[in-house]
Amino acid sequence: MDKRGLAYGKALYSCVQESELSSYAEFSEALLRLLKKTPEAMDFLSSPKVDKEEKKKVLGELTKTVNLPILTDFLFVMADHSDLKELIDSLDSFLSLAYKALGICQGTVYSSRAMKEDDIAKLSQALEKKLGGAVRLHNKVDSSLLGGYKVALGEKTYDYTLKSQLNALRTRLKGGQ
Repeated sequence: MDKRGLAYGKALYSCVQESELSSYAEFSEALLRLLKKTPEAMDFLSSPKVDKEEKKKVLGELTKTVNLPILTDFLFVMADHSDLKELIDSLDSFLSLAYKALGICQGTVYSSRAMKEDDIAKLSQALEKKLGGAVRLHNKVDSSLLGGYKVALGEKTYDYTLKSQLNALRTRLKGGQ
């Protein structure tokens, strides 16, 4: 993560009151998903050829449906300083801090191909039941995986890959179990 993105994320976190943290995190998460799914949006926002006021107009449209003035101001400051190229890192940094404060375990699910949002949500719910707390997962494609998935939550890894399942089967067969 870029130092500027980290600094912006910390700055946003320090401005949001604890009572509003959940709302800010929810919208930031949705915005982050949108930006990651539409590279054209990030190209537009980070382009030096696009006028700052035009960027602010688009950002204002994105945030007008929610009453999160600190986030809107934050985005405008980033636009004014030509730092919107750091927006994804900034939101990632903010969400890490917000999730920690909210007691939400954040993790990554690695899979051989991109997972559908519904599948990620189902996996999150299953882990929430197992762990007894809220879990937020994001997906990263790992082309070295043949199939299945691996979940990294904090210092714990849950390996449900095809390779690990085959290794477990091999061990059982060798041991005669």
